[in-house]
Amino acid sequence: MKYTRYTALFICLLTYLSIHMSCLAQSSVNGNIMLELHEVTPTMYQTKQTAPSPLTQQIKNPLSYTALSFSQPFLSFGFVVPGESVSRENTLQIQTTQKRGTSVWILQDKPLSAGTASITNTTCDTGSCSPSQADVWQSPLTYGFGIRCENSESCLSDFSQDHMYRPLTNKTPSLIMKSNDTSYSATILYKINIPASQIPLPYANTATYLLIPNL
Repeated sequence: MKYTRYTALFICLLTYLSIHMSCLAQSSVNGNIMLELHEVTPTMYQTKQTAPSPLTQQIKNPLSYTALSFSQPFLSFGFVVPGESVSRENTLQIQTTQKRGTSVWILQDKPLSAGTASITNTTCDTGSCSPSQADVWQSPLTYGFGIRCENSESCLSDFSQDHMYRPLTNKTPSLIMKSNDTSYSATILYKINIPASQIPLPYANTATYLLIPNL
């Protein structure tokens, strides 16, 4: 019974912030690639219930004052030179009335893709980083796309050292931030490094941020 109640609570309090990363690729004289990042309006999904339980009846509009926003509505990577990584940052701000705070998860629908071509997700310098575990990514010979969380105690501990990145996943959401505060912020850093063989095409994918109140 306890598990059932927690499940109902999880469903009722789930909020999605969908960010569409439209990476536009254009070839220049030297064959470089221009990538751009776009964000779309946050969307809240509400779960339909045919017979509300006593638990959900006690929770009336629990996310009325929960919000997730970004400092930049548009990010451009400019022209990316193979072997020279490009990073862009965006400040993520969370405000909520939830007394136990919130957690932030991220998920992508696919790697940055254009038809059958794609920009791979980074594996970091040792080849051992994963969507749930960051590792060092500094080498100009390590290619791909990755993110890191910084400038906040809400970032998970595997981001605590410099140059620690994770790839994104299209299988299950990955937890990147957690805080008990009702207001907090962090910097999300997006990094891309491409090889000389990267085909100049309009690569794109969609990343979804999930803001979930802590139980």
